[in-house]
Amino acid sequence: MLAPAVVLVSLWAQAEQAPPPPPPPPAPAVPQPPAEPPAPLANRLRVSAAFAYRPDDGGSIVTQAGFSVGGSFERRYLALAGGADLGVAIDGSFTRFATAGSPVIVPGQALSYSATRTLTQTGFALLQTAGWQIGRVRPFVAVGGGVTIGYFSTPEDELRPGTASTTQPMARAVAGLDITFSPTTALTIRTSYTHMFTDPKFISEAAGSFALFGSLLDVGVGMAARF
Repeated sequence: MLAPAVVLVSLWAQAEQAPPPPPPPPAPAVPQPPAEPPAPLANRLRVSAAFAYRPDDGGSIVTQAGFSVGGSFERRYLALAGGADLGVAIDGSFTRFATAGSPVIVPGQALSYSATRTLTQTGFALLQTAGWQIGRVRPFVAVGGGVTIGYFSTPEDELRPGTASTTQPMARAVAGLDITFSPTTALTIRTSYTHMFTDPKFISEAAGSFALFGSLLDVGVGMAARF
């Protein structure tokens, strides 16, 4: 009776020590779609403030020095090798010149107040742009044309009728430099020259004729954002 029992115990121990079955093979890897590249930053929005100068003074009655503010929206349509690119931009500007005029006396009263002669020119242009990214610096140029709306006003009696307005075709050339702070932000240094194709005059009843609405030179700084 002992021998069969020993055989059974031996067989049971061998069964307990049998190696576990091999693990199932791993499931085949499912290929993942390639990640989409980030959208190109093809748009650039600029705002700037500038010193403005009127080189074609022509003996006018308004100061040659003033200020301007402006903005532009640029869309890149072609990226070239080496960091160069071409684009198109809508460019707008508002320029103001002001000069102290003669005191104005209120009729029938012993009162007077200081007059201000004000000249404003608001321009809109469509520009062809070209730039070249060199590290953190991007020089750029632009050229195109559009229209400028000019307005002059003064309350002085000797300069009656005291107001004048005009709409002029113009050409604009721009040169500047973007200094990049981040992939989406840059400091802009910009110079622009706006040439007027017409030369309207302000005609005063007492003082004669004056050339007011001439060409403009702007030099300023601003910020640019890419998106």
